[in-house]
Amino acid sequence: RHKEAGDAFLTGYTTYSSSNKAPDSLLKLGMSLNALGNKDAACTVWSELGSRFPQASPAVVARNKLEREKAGC
Repeated sequence: RHKEAGDAFLTGYTTYSSSNKAPDSLLKLGMSLNALGNKDAACTVWSELGSRFPQASPAVVARNKLEREKAGC
């Protein structure tokens, strides 16, 4: 289930990387990768989210920070 979700979020991000949903797609892609046990890739995605979208919504920024802390990035 997490793999399919991750695939969907990756497709959404790569197809619509300039949309206002792109930060949310990256956040959830990282969550899916982490759930699959790929912490390093998840941390990379969350780092990309922070650097590429510093003006993301406060909710996405806060959740990104929380997920990075929980994973030990």
